[in-house]
Amino acid sequence: MADFIVRTTDLVIVNFLPVTVVAPPGLMKGSASKTKAVGLPVCLVGDEASVPLFQSGMFPYMNPPYTIPGMGQISLELDGKNKSEKTQCEGKGIIVKGSKFKAKLKVTAPAMQPGATPKPDDKNEYSGEAVFVTSNSMVKSG
Repeated sequence: MADFIVRTTDLVIVNFLPVTVVAPPGLMKGSASKTKAVGLPVCLVGDEASVPLFQSGMFPYMNPPYTIPGMGQISLELDGKNKSEKTQCEGKGIIVKGSKFKAKLKVTAPAMQPGATPKPDDKNEYSGEAVFVTSNSMVKSG
């Protein structure tokens, strides 16, 4: 089924509920060098792994009872609904708005449970969801 193409400047928003992660929306950067949609480079499969903010950023997180913030890195994993089924661009699939897809928070410094001797969160990864928000309301890919 055709859906709107994700382009440079479109957003990806992550949610790890019930874990609180303080992360602003990531700004997509399309790698298509020859193909544009409504004047902006198209995002190709693989571009989700290089969202500048998520690639270089560390984000605070808390997960009660671990209320002293820890830090983590965010990664994204597209599913079939976020990739063009047939259309290829420069040898790769095109990222489309689709529906929610997987996000992961890899813990780099654990959150702590307050107390006389703070106790660290023993989880090293949290699963969440992500969604694309696109300003493109004209060009679709299938």
